[in-house]
Amino acid sequence: MAEERVSVAAREDHWPRAPKVVGLGAPISVRILLDASEVTFIRSRLLLEIDHHVLQAPGAASGTAATLTEWAEEVETLEGMLRALDRHNAGAVEVLWPTSVAHDILRGALSDALHELGDCDVNACAPEELSGLLDAAHACLRTWAGFKAVDLGGLE
Repeated sequence: MAEERVSVAAREDHWPRAPKVVGLGAPISVRILLDASEVTFIRSRLLLEIDHHVLQAPGAASGTAATLTEWAEEVETLEGMLRALDRHNAGAVEVLWPTSVAHDILRGALSDALHELGDCDVNACAPEELSGLLDAAHACLRTWAGFKAVDLGGLE
């Protein structure tokens, strides 16, 4: 009986009752509640994606007007996603992002958080640093799991 209570408590601790990700319109867009601990990793991923898009800009001579317009819209979308994060003020932030773009950002943020956690030497890192990295990785995982449930048409 005691084991059952511990097991339920552990599940409740790892998977919140309120969904972190809600799909809107098939889902064309997703509403995501980001924890403060994961925002740094997500912001870094967005900045990398913006830099990548800027470097991939079609040349004015070789690119068609449609290609240039599409590229500009993609950059504007990413910059809008970054502006949504700027509303973050040391707490959770809620964003509304296009599903197709959020996929790579959230997956990359989780990968980065896990990589940084793996690189932390437990003998050299302060317990507070390890705890912060664990919190961030856990938040990124919960967001990714919620996103995948919505993106695959499931329920979180």
